[in-house]
Amino acid sequence: MDDLRESITNLNEQMMALLAAIQPLLASAATPPSAAPVPAAAATVTPAVAFVLSPGTTNTDQLIDYSTCTGQSLYDTGKSKLMDD
Repeated sequence: MDDLRESITNLNEQMMALLAAIQPLLASAATPPSAAPVPAAAATVTPAVAFVLSPGTTNTDQLIDYSTCTGQSLYDTGKSKLMDD
């Protein structure tokens, strides 16, 4: 029984020592850091994604040219998705 009381006393002493060591860390964590400059990557704003009814209206300055290979591929892909029943 005395061994148990001694173990409990030792554990209480260790806990008090740990709490004493943690208190300065908690105090320093609670203080806000000084105003650090925001990195340039974090300061940039991501543009909003456009949702439209047709691909030609997403960017009216760069309409899709369906006479090109890329434009024809876009048309064929879109058409095949509509035809899949």
